Amino acid sequence: MQTDLDARRVSTFGIPVVQIVTHGACHLEAKLVQDALERMELQNVQLLIIENVGNLVCPANYDLGSR
Repeated sequence: MQTDLDARRVSTFGIPVVQIVTHGACHLEAKLVQDALERMELQNVQLLIIENVGNLVCPANYDLGSR
């Protein structure tokens, strides 16, 4: 199950949003984040938030890392 409700809510404030869909995977993978970043203009980005809601079936101990 997936929606873009949060992405639409955030975008109403003029904040750029890229929806990442895991296609049924339990967690967000680095390649999915990389693909999403390639769709964004990052020159003037000062803060980037990656939200991984996940689901209640899979473990939540996957680190995304930081830079």
